Amino acid sequence: KKGDDVEVKVKFPEVYHSTELAGVEAIFSVKINDVFVKTLPELNAEFAKEIGFESMDKVRELLFTNMKNFYESQMKGFLKDEIFETIIAKNKFDLPESVIEKELEERLDKEKEAHKDDKKFNEKDARKAILSSLEKSYASFYLTDAIAKENAIEVTDDEVSSAATQD
Repeated sequence: KKGDDVEVKVKFPEVYHSTELAGVEAIFSVKINDVFVKTLPELNAEFAKEIGFESMDKVRELLFTNMKNFYESQMKGFLKDEIFETIIAKNKFDLPESVIEKELEERLDKEKEAHKDDKKFNEKDARKAILSSLEKSYASFYLTDAIAKENAIEVTDDEVSSAATQD
């Protein structure tokens, strides 16, 4: 209730920006200044009009369309990733080793800097993960480029600009 003094027992996450507090249990003494109750509006015609729709059917229609588009997009991305992963795993790509090694070292340096206070950081694991990511990225690029050339697919500057500015 408002005005109460309470103690809140918490445990900091195991991975925490302050390594001294990571995984530590703590008790906070707090005073309740205010209590707010969230009440959801009734989903009716009045609510629909308040948010700019002519009816709840129009709200439901928009929500359905947005959810459908979102899940279709997610599924396409997932399938594309799965297809690329399978093709990459089953084929050998001549990747530019010197370029990959240079980018690997740059990314590894950034990871080391970002995790300099993290005692759990493992450089060997980070190197392996970054290398895998780079190899997949470059293989995907070359695969996409080969598919485009094979099918005479070209993208104009206008198409790139249009895609970049779409919501």
